[in-house]
Amino acid sequence: MAENNQKLSINFEEGIKEFEINNDPNRLLKVNVTDIGIIDRIEKSIKDMQNEASKLADFKLNPDGSPAVDEDEDAKEFEMAAEAVRNVNRIMRKNFDAVFYPGSSNIVFGKANLASTINGKTIYENFMRAFIDTVKPYLESEGEKSNERISTYKEKYEQLRAKRMGKRS
Repeated sequence: MAENNQKLSINFEEGIKEFEINNDPNRLLKVNVTDIGIIDRIEKSIKDMQNEASKLADFKLNPDGSPAVDEDEDAKEFEMAAEAVRNVNRIMRKNFDAVFYPGSSNIVFGKANLASTINGKTIYENFMRAFIDTVKPYLESEGEKSNERISTYKEKYEQLRAKRMGKRS
């Protein structure tokens, strides 16, 4: 019998995989690739973040995300644009961390603003699309295994049910 102050451990397969971000061994994202809800969370997240990023369309921005107005000429507009960029980044990071886990946005993106664009898409969306492409095979494989197991149980249930129904006749 275990003592009261002894810690016990339960170990089981969770489907956790580690992903090295852009070949950097110091940037490891740990994800349950068999989580059946992750694709739905990501798709919803992408839509939500596209809406957030669209809020920046009201402002003139340089490619680096800084306001494209002279701070001395229009300090108010400069500050409004800068605040909008910071706010969108904050919301995108919070959303990203909600999809994965707290701090995951720092692992994946470092200090980059998530509203930054490459080929017309935010780096947030670019990562999410790449991630989906990477985990889909895992999810499909697990789905097939699960369906096989469920089919076996369903067949056994149908056989038992048929026997019971036969006895009632």
